[in-house]
Amino acid sequence: MFDGNISSTDPLKFVDLKPYSSRLRQAQRDTGLKDAVINAQGKLQGRPVIASVMEYAFIGGSMGAVVGEMITRAGGTRPGFEDAADYCLSFGGVRE
Repeated sequence: MFDGNISSTDPLKFVDLKPYSSRLRQAQRDTGLKDAVINAQGKLQGRPVIASVMEYAFIGGSMGAVVGEMITRAGGTRPGFEDAADYCLSFGGVRE
């Protein structure tokens, strides 16, 4: 796994039933993750693969402020994985 140290913020100060920043802190405590995406690299039948997977336990896989950055950083930037472009993604929600 890599890029696990990047963390979302709440630049829009989004609030529904409670502030998104509170939900974010709670999800970080509950899951031990900084955000909903988990990036991993490996090999599948000898070929390099990178997977960016959303963790549903993190606010239902909500796409926070850095999810796109983490997925973009995963794509073709890892040494030895420049040609890997296999992704499995699922999102629980997107904030605009």
